[in-house]
Parts: sequence; C-alpha cells; structure tokens
Amino acid sequence: MDFYSLAEYKAILGSGAILVMDNSVNIADMLESIIRFFRHESCGKCMPCSNGNEMLYRSIKAIKRGEADESELDKMVIIAETMHKTSFCALGQSLLLVVKSAIENFKDDFLTYLRNRKAVNN
Repeated sequence: MDFYSLAEYKAILGSGAILVMDNSVNIADMLESIIRFFRHESCGKCMPCSNGNEMLYRSIKAIKRGEADESELDKMVIIAETMHKTSFCALGQSLLLVVKSAIENFKDDFLTYLRNRKAVNN
C-alpha cells in the first residue's frame, strides 16, 4: 500500500489506520462509531467542526432509529463537505472522506437499513 496505489481507489492512508470488516458489519453502526469518535475528539474551538460533528451524530442516530429518509444521507455529505472546507484543523476536515465513502459505497445497505427500520417502527 502506498499513496499512489490507493489513489486509484479514491482512498488515502491518512493516519495509517486500517479497518477490516466482513459482511456482518452494519455500516450504520460503523459510521456512528466513527462519527462519535470525531465528536468526542473535537476541541470545540471551531464551530464548523463542533457543530458539524453534532449534526452528523444526530443524523446517523435518526437513520438508526428509522426516523430519516434517503435525503438524510445527502444532508450528511453536505455537512461533511462544509466541515472539510471550513474547519480549522485536520480533524474537522477528515470526516468528509469517511462519510462520503460510506454513503457512496454502501448506499444500498443504508437504504435497506432505513426501509427495515421504518417497517419495524410502523
């Protein structure tokens, strides 16, 4: 693995952490865990990061409760893009890749999850 070979897959090494998951992993749970980490690690000095992390956390929780629809996924990408452009440090700028990658690569999983959660709630 190196920066150039990963670029072909729209991936980066970042901090060098690698998450390995199998098909049993619920993508909504995984994304919630990552967003919760970023939310906790935000220093709170930069509003795009602190507010954005909170908004992303509320969005993923609404998705997991079945209280959202597909537009919530688009909203999450917009929030992460705004954070990427306006946050002061790399922490707030980093979530874009995670959120966008999860939603683009696992959109069908999210949509299935949303449908199933709504069915359980009705």
